[in-house]
Formats: sequence, structure tokens, C-alpha cells
Amino acid sequence: MFLVVTATMAAGCAGKSQPQTTPDEANGRDPSAAWTAPSDPTFAVQGRWLKPMDGNLSAIHAALMPDGRLVYWSGLHFHGPQGFIEEGSGRAQTRVLTINGTETLVENGSPGHGGGNDLFCAGQVVLMDGTVLAAGGAVFSGWRGFWYGSKDTRLFNPATNAWTMVGKMEFARWYPSVLTLPDGKALVASGIEYDLVPGTMVKPLEVYDPAKRDWQRLPASADANLPMYPRLFAVPSGPLKGDVFYQPGGCLWCPGGAEAEEIAWNYGASLNLSTNRWTQHAGAVLGMRQNPITVMLPLEPPAYKAEIFTASGTLNRMGLATDTTEFTDLSADTPRHYLGTPLRDGRWFAQHVLLPDGQVLIAGGSKTDGVLLLNSDSEPPGFKNEVTPVMRAELYDPEGQGVDALGQRVRGASKPAGSIAMPRVYHASALLLPDGRVFLGGSSPPLGTFDTSFELYEPPYLFWGPRPAIDAAPTNLTYAQTFDVRSKEADEVVRAVLVKPGAVTHVYNPEQRLVELAIRSGAGGVLTLESPPDAAVAPPGNWMLFILTKTDKGLVPSVAHMVHVAP
Repeated sequence: MFLVVTATMAAGCAGKSQPQTTPDEANGRDPSAAWTAPSDPTFAVQGRWLKPMDGNLSAIHAALMPDGRLVYWSGLHFHGPQGFIEEGSGRAQTRVLTINGTETLVENGSPGHGGGNDLFCAGQVVLMDGTVLAAGGAVFSGWRGFWYGSKDTRLFNPATNAWTMVGKMEFARWYPSVLTLPDGKALVASGIEYDLVPGTMVKPLEVYDPAKRDWQRLPASADANLPMYPRLFAVPSGPLKGDVFYQPGGCLWCPGGAEAEEIAWNYGASLNLSTNRWTQHAGAVLGMRQNPITVMLPLEPPAYKAEIFTASGTLNRMGLATDTTEFTDLSADTPRHYLGTPLRDGRWFAQHVLLPDGQVLIAGGSKTDGVLLLNSDSEPPGFKNEVTPVMRAELYDPEGQGVDALGQRVRGASKPAGSIAMPRVYHASALLLPDGRVFLGGSSPPLGTFDTSFELYEPPYLFWGPRPAIDAAPTNLTYAQTFDVRSKEADEVVRAVLVKPGAVTHVYNPEQRLVELAIRSGAGGVLTLESPPDAAVAPPGNWMLFILTKTDKGLVPSVAHMVHVAP
């Protein structure tokens, strides 16, 4: 088989296609094909990065749709000759990427700019029905002028590859976080109204109702001063079950600070959606992190203990990235934060993807904050460029053990995961694919070039032996339901998991969640599993079902089967 990239371009863009190459040189093996031993033994240790392919657009935002395709967009105005943005030159377009084994196809979304104001720096989630909700964005005024927040809301329909404008938010938001709630609605928080103007952070919260296609503001008691793209998580279990938890992290470079209120961003906080009131909790060990790695760790039955892994980024407004990691335990009466094994590299704006085996792939990022230090004389010694990319990737095992700076045994273990081919820093995106590989694309360093390429990563588990296969499984599940999966490897399966299709921008993927399923039996080609107990653990919508077998090197996942979970 050969790699074929076909790009149907928007008006004003030149058509382009990749030359054909052998799979081993470009898009690797077909993940669903019969297994053969790797040509290089290091692949079974570090995995393999495939050669970059042209995605025709810089993937500042990306979401995985229920049919397995990716929709991505930059949302920016035309990328001008100076490398940034020019007003009045037309808007960047939306793209839809199909990855089928060793073949890829890039198509247009319509209208490319989504309608309304720019999609640049909106917030997005995949809703229960599989449409992609994009809320907010930017209104641009003048070359190197001001950005204003947008009230616009759009839905992208996978069936038509088209955007539809729906009800506007009450407040204009640029850099907001959008989070799926257990009832299938979506919460939007934060964002700013005016770029570079202190005190314009949007404090009111709003909830989108898919049935009404409109927003409702929460009571004033739910108002919150939060950073841009605040790291919010729907808590699945424990004393805070059903609440929204703020993990100290987000974006700080704008709007020049929130004055004295900004101190509160160093502390965890939870919003009770029944009372619409916030409770402040203990501060993170090292305080607020800017553009950090944040992901909820796998939820295992029967307790589904809620833990958040946070790493790297920069500490508050410091310009140099940290390699420190932190775990937050939400199962205790009071959330508890503690340090873990450091990463191999400090990274600002690092992409991170939770894999089906529970490890976290970490790739890209910069040793320095490329926005904070832009055109600044405050770069740390040895870092005179606004972006110093980190090219080597790593796999972090949250259940492993390592040592901290003092030589003490702590949680977490990191190992090399090869090196990426292109710098992936500011405005890059990464997502887990249904075939178990990882998409990594885009990058637009401040006042630099916009990278339209993407790379695929094949994790080590693709080189450990034959993969289990799902021969038949339900397409719809309810909660606490016992169901059967047909697989020839049923008696070898040691784990089954549901992984939520991701939606990412600015290294924040609120949809990223892995739920382990209880295995009731596995024999005679039939695997009997039990679905998640409720919507707090697994919010309604589409999920990827993986089954995993064990080898002497680790767990090997199947290709995913898409299933819809709902009450």
C-alpha cells in the first residue's frame, strides 16, 4: 500500500499533494494489518515518529469526531508575509483529515472560517451527538492592534462537514475553556473581552443546552475569576463528585494580569453545580502553572479514584519552563497535591496524550515561554530566541517510580519516545486516534512561520506482537450495563477501556478521559464487560472502546470500536 495525501483546497490556496512513498518511510504500517516484527528494535522501546505530511493548515484547534476523522482549524486571518496576521486578506479555512491505515485525505470544511467572527482561540468540545461545539474566538482590529472576544457559537456537523451558527453567548470570550458536563450540556468559563486590558477577564459562567442550541448564564454566585483557558475537570467520584474542579493552571500572558485577584489562581477550587457556589482548596505545591500538561488519570473500578497529573509549563510568569510534575488526589476530603518524578525536559506548551495503556505521551513544547519573552530583554541566559523547541519526546508512566531532585523515591517514571521531526511549540495540537496512534500537528511560534504539517506517532505497543481485535460489540450502551464483546483473544484480554475522543487547543484537552471497564468473564471468544456506573464517571457521548492483552513488555491495545454511551 502507498500513502496518498489529497488536498482539496479553498479558493486562494494552491493545490498540493505529497509524493508517494513506501509505508515504512512515511505513514508506517497499517495498524489493522497482520503484525510483523519491526525493522528496528528501538521501535519496540521508544515507538516511531513517521515523516511529516502536509495537512494544508496549521492545526491550532483539533477534535476527533465519532467517525474517526479529525476536524482542525487555525481560525486566524490570512498568514501574512511577516509571519503573523494581516487584516482583510481572507480567513484561514477549516480542514477535515481522514487517516485510514496508510492513506490520508485532507478535505475542506464549509464555510471554512466557521461563519461569524474568527475561530482563533475559541474553546471546543465534542457534544453528546458527535457535533463539535466551538464557543468564542476573536474579533481583530488593526495590524498588531487589539483582539476582542467574540460571543459567537458554532457547531461542526461530521455528516455534512459544515459549520452552523447557533445561539450567541451573553459575554464575549477569547481564550475560554469549554467542558462537557455529566448531563450532556457544556460549561464555558473565563476568556477575556479585550486583549491587553487588565480587569477584562469574564467572570460569569454560562451553560450550553444542546436541545435548545442556546446558552444560559449561571447565577452570580457561580462567577469566578479564572485565568485564560483555565484547567477545569468534571469530577467523577469522591467528596467532590459532580463538581467542576479548577486545577491551578491556564494561560497568563494576557491581559497584563488580573491585579490582586490573580493570587487565587495558585489554589485549587471546586464549583458545586447544585448550589452554584465555589469552594477554595489547598494551593498547588508550586503554585499556578502557565500552559502546563494537565490530564485526568485513568479511572479504575470500583472506586474510579480521581487524580490529575500536572507537569511542566512555566511557574506563574517565569520565562523558563520547569521539568517538575505534580499529582492531585481528589479522593480525599480535601484535595491533596504532591510532587512526582520530573520530566526529562522542561517544556512550555507541551502536547500530551493519554494512551490506551495509561501512559502519557509528551512531545513538543519550548524551553522558554515564547509569548511572555517575545521582544523582551528578559530572556534567561542562553535563551536569546523567543522559542527554543524541545525535539525529543517522552512517555510518562504515572504508576511507575522514579527519583526527585533530592534522590528520594517518588511517583512516576519517564522514558524516551524518540524525537519529532518538526518543532511543535505554540499553537500545536495532538490527539489519540482510534487505531492507537497519535496525531501531532501545527505550530505557530509568535511572529514565526505557520507549520501546516503533521506527524503520526506509533507507540511501542504497536511493535510488541499481534494486536487483539474486536470482532463485534454494541454501538450503544447505557450505564451499569453488562454487555458482550466478541474477540478471538477474549481469554487473553486483561483490560478493557473507554477513551473519550479528544478536543484540544492551547495544550488543554478537557475531553481527555480514560475509564477502565470491569471484566466479568472472558472465554470462548466472548468477553463480558460492565459499562461505567454513571455519567459523572463517563459523560454521555461517543467513546472509543479498546481491549488490551498483556505481553512481557506491556499492554497491547486493539483498534478502537466506537460506542455511544447515554442514560
